[in-house]
Amino acid sequence: RDPRAVPSLVAIDLDLFKQVNDRHGHLAGDRALVHLVSVLRAGLREADTIGRVGGDEFLVLLPGTDADRAQAVAARLREALRRAPLSLDDGTVLLLSMSCGVAPHRDGMGFEDLVHAADMALYGAKRAGRETWMLSA
Repeated sequence: RDPRAVPSLVAIDLDLFKQVNDRHGHLAGDRALVHLVSVLRAGLREADTIGRVGGDEFLVLLPGTDADRAQAVAARLREALRRAPLSLDDGTVLLLSMSCGVAPHRDGMGFEDLVHAADMALYGAKRAGRETWMLSA
């Protein structure tokens, strides 16, 4: 099998999203999600796919991307969001951050296994203090 054909999956969670909703309202929360997706799209290839899992959690499928490249993508996207503050209509500027869990596809994995691995890595990143990424075990 061609190793370039193996995908990786990145699970992404907007850090402290509930605080954005609680402090600035749900419209600001919606704007934050749209902003996150625009930053992600700008930093990804056309072949990469973004999907919203629910709330503030997204999955990014990276075809033909090994673990090292997927970690570099996660780090680059995290930095891009950090450097792109969101300006709300009232002039408030929100500095957003995200946590990422990176999971490369391994032999015998189904899609659900890949999602679970990325999700577990994401929870590890959040436990480590957020605004970071972690590779699945």
